[in-house]
Amino acid sequence: MELWAGFLFGLVGGIHCIGMCGPIAIALPHSGYRFGFAWIGRIILYNFGRAVTYAVMGLLFGLAGSTFALFGYQQEISIAIGAAMILLAVLPTRIGTMLFAKVSLDVIPRKMASAFRSLLSKHGYFSLLLIGLLNGFLPCGLVYMALAGAIALADPVTGMFYMLFFGMGTAPSLFAVSFFGTMISMPLRNRLSRLAPFAIAILGLILILRGMELGIPYVSPKTPGVMQQNHSGCH
Repeated sequence: MELWAGFLFGLVGGIHCIGMCGPIAIALPHSGYRFGFAWIGRIILYNFGRAVTYAVMGLLFGLAGSTFALFGYQQEISIAIGAAMILLAVLPTRIGTMLFAKVSLDVIPRKMASAFRSLLSKHGYFSLLLIGLLNGFLPCGLVYMALAGAIALADPVTGMFYMLFFGMGTAPSLFAVSFFGTMISMPLRNRLSRLAPFAIAILGLILILRGMELGIPYVSPKTPGVMQQNHSGCH
């Protein structure tokens, strides 16, 4: 369930990527390859790099979350993070705009911006992979929310695959913006980006249900420890 939740969160929230990472996807060095199999392969490589970065982050944040689980706070953390996500989703537009600002090479560390500009001027496959890997480190409110979910999962391996599926879910939006390019106007990108809070609210609800452990298969399952305690209480 966690993996598909990550994918769906990326798929719905990935619309936000059209406005945020769209300029990078449009600027990818695939001139001369557009609309062919080589172009598709290059876009896949770029998105694979992003997904790998997200997966590594998921591993680390899942490991951090497992610390809370050791002390028996996994349910509370999941509910708290879910509630915080829903609160964020209903915040005033001005605050949401600040948290989900668009990426600009002028506002990220100078060395990273320089690396981006250098890689965007090249046409090798390795440069596309590196662009994707670096892209995964760019500040992004949507990614932060996904990583909060990885903490709530409280398992490094599950967190890693959850974030990998999240990266895969965001890929179709960047495929679209790379394919259509400047045909997707900036006002349209801005309107699409406003759908991100809905994805955050959905993930928040899933985390709350997961933390409540209501015994609903796949949605809110009970942990083995809780089931054992309930069983013992019946005697």
